[in-house]
Amino acid sequence: MEIEAKKERRIVDFIGIYLKLEDKTSKKGRPYSVLTLRDISNQDMSIALWKEIATSTHRFNRRNIETATSPAIVAFTSLKVNDQNGNVFICC
Repeated sequence: MEIEAKKERRIVDFIGIYLKLEDKTSKKGRPYSVLTLRDISNQDMSIALWKEIATSTHRFNRRNIETATSPAIVAFTSLKVNDQNGNVFICC
């Protein structure tokens, strides 16, 4: 997926294989999770999930993804793309 080209639209869709999920806190103290996926072209993408999404099982079922017995395929739609200090940042 060519993120640079899609930054112009500011909204992207992404499908990939689950690699890892990390809990973090923003500089303002707001909790969020970072989900890392790998797409079919072997490109890794990190997606920030704010607490409201990451802790809501009807929006994101973390337990099912983390405990999958085979590779978990995850799809996101309408992700917001931000460019912060030259780094592409995608959030949901």
